[in-house]
Amino acid sequence: MFATVAKLGAGSKLFYENPSAPGTFLLLDNARAFGQTGSQGEFVETTPISKKVREYIRGLKTPPQKQFTFNHHTSDNYREFLALVDDDNVDNIKMRIDYESGDRAEFTIVPNGRVMDEATGDAQLQMLVFGQQTGDAVWSEF
Repeated sequence: MFATVAKLGAGSKLFYENPSAPGTFLLLDNARAFGQTGSQGEFVETTPISKKVREYIRGLKTPPQKQFTFNHHTSDNYREFLALVDDDNVDNIKMRIDYESGDRAEFTIVPNGRVMDEATGDAQLQMLVFGQQTGDAVWSEF
């Protein structure tokens, strides 16, 4: 059920779809940040010359570029996810986020690389995974 009060992001969970078992999502329990999810529409101006105030209609929506941040440690799900990201034959990966608020977003990304964040002596190694959300996110409640 949706939250009735404001919630922290803590407790939200990131999943990816198991390619060998469609419809089954695997938890990436080392995810630290997911970036924005959803899509934002453009506006197309349709103002006739006779008007003095601009008029608009809805235009195409643009899904956000994604950057996922992970604590870099070995787990089977994480290792398999990175293998999908690295595989040039994988066109897209279906993802799911269960937010602490009770919102659920399912969406697809086109993966396009990863980098190890800067290593410092006093911080956990972090991996950044890059992608482009393709299509609209499907929102529901869990």
